[in-house]
Amino acid sequence: EGLCRVLGALMPMFRRIDISAKSLNADCLIPRKDYDSDVLTQGALQVARGCVLLMDETEMEDGKLEGVGLEGLNACRYVMTWQALPVDYVYFSHEMELDSPIIVASPGTSSFLDKGIDVDLALDMVTSPSADVEPVASFLQDVEGMKLCRAYIAYARSLEWDLPDHVSEHMSDEWVSAREADRSAGDNKLEADLLQTWLSLCRVISVSHGETEATEERWAEMRALEKQRFERIPSRSRDGGQDE
Repeated sequence: EGLCRVLGALMPMFRRIDISAKSLNADCLIPRKDYDSDVLTQGALQVARGCVLLMDETEMEDGKLEGVGLEGLNACRYVMTWQALPVDYVYFSHEMELDSPIIVASPGTSSFLDKGIDVDLALDMVTSPSADVEPVASFLQDVEGMKLCRAYIAYARSLEWDLPDHVSEHMSDEWVSAREADRSAGDNKLEADLLQTWLSLCRVISVSHGETEATEERWAEMRALEKQRFERIPSRSRDGGQDE
C-alpha cells in the first residue's frame, strides 16, 4: 500500500496490476476490438508512454487460470520482455509500443512473472505494522519536497548517456574476469545477458547523479550494489560475481 501511494504521488502516471488467478480470470488486460460496436475496448495494460506499472503478486492465491487469465498473464510477460502490448483484432494481432518501467512486487521467490532483477527486501519483522505507514504519510505531506522529487526524476529521465571507449574497455575486462572467476568456482551464475543488465544499472546510477556519461567510479558503485543484491538472494549467496 505504501509503495502504491508513493509511486502514485511521484510519478506522472502510475497503474497497479493485480496478478492473481481471480483478478486475471476476471479482467481483460489487453485491448480487444468489438466489431458489434466498432470500438476498441481498453485493457489494463494499455497505458501511455512513461506510465509506471506495478505488477502486484502479493495477493496471489491458489487457483486455476482460464482462457482470459492465461492471455492476460502472457501479455504481462510479453510487455515485460519486449515493451510492446499485443492488441487483439480477433482476426489478427497488432503490437502497440510501450515505454513503461515495470516493478514486480512478490511475497517470495515463486512468481507468475520472470522478474528482470530480483531485489530481496530486508524487512524488520519485529516492527509494528503501522511503522512503515507513518514515514510514508509524512513524506507525502511534504509538498515542497514532493515537487523537488518529481523535478529530479523528470530531469534524470531526460538525460542522454554516453559510454566512453576507455570505460567500455574497462567494463569488458572486468566482465571477462568476473565470468572466469564464476566458472572457476563452479557457480555458473553470471549469464551472458547479465552484462546488459549491468550496463543499464550503470546508466541509471550515472543519471541519478546528474551525469551524462559512464565512469569507472559509477561502474564500481554498481558492482558493489550488485554484490549486496546477490548476497540477499539465497541461490546466489556466494559472491554475485564481485571480485575480491
